[in-house]
Amino acid sequence: MENLVCNERKQSGKKVRKNGNIPGVIYGKNMNNLLFEISEMELNREIKKNGEHGIVNINLNNKNYKTIIKEVQRHPITHEIIHLDLENLHGNDKVQLEIPLVFNGEENIIKKGAVVQKEKDNILVKCSGNKIPNAFFVDVSNLKVGDAYRISDIEASKDIFFMEDIDTLIASIVQGNYKKDTEDEEESEDIED
Repeated sequence: MENLVCNERKQSGKKVRKNGNIPGVIYGKNMNNLLFEISEMELNREIKKNGEHGIVNINLNNKNYKTIIKEVQRHPITHEIIHLDLENLHGNDKVQLEIPLVFNGEENIIKKGAVVQKEKDNILVKCSGNKIPNAFFVDVSNLKVGDAYRISDIEASKDIFFMEDIDTLIASIVQGNYKKDTEDEEESEDIED
């Protein structure tokens, strides 16, 4: 993961935003808060890639920080990012964060005339900063209608602790309405004649 280059912030957040940058702060154990500004475009690209609770490597004043996104503050109307809070990570520190779910094999389910009904997009876990996974992969390709995928079905390192009930439903396979819809259309065409 490459480092995002930030500049030390010496102006108010309003002035920083006017210049097309996002103000932020890095905080953590045994350190003073570090105020920074980052290019809005670069930040948006990083969040799109790693999510709003992902790991971000920051270079500030020629020093590298491994951080976790703790809060992305957005404008209530435009939803543009207006401030970023990052927590500095130390190798073995335990952190609590949400890990995104990536679903694989949905095309196989659709071919069978079924649908993947997703109940969750991410899962809350606790682990050390150097063991954070980018995502959990949920392979639904071999599931059938009526099958369910739960947190307990996720393959994860023993260093990762799920903060939610392991019986929590992630996704289920339900019958699709594809054939029924086309039959209904054909019936309605017959009635019109």
